[in-house]
Amino acid sequence: MTKRQNRMVFVALLVAGAILAITLLLQALGSNTNYFYS
Repeated sequence: MTKRQNRMVFVALLVAGAILAITLLLQALGSNTNYFYS
């Protein structure tokens, strides 16, 4: 792979990991999320 393709794969994995982490965090907090919005 070229450096550009390598970087694009890295960025895609990073974004996917961030989305997964946020999803798990929100699921773990559950009903406690309303404290952040009040």
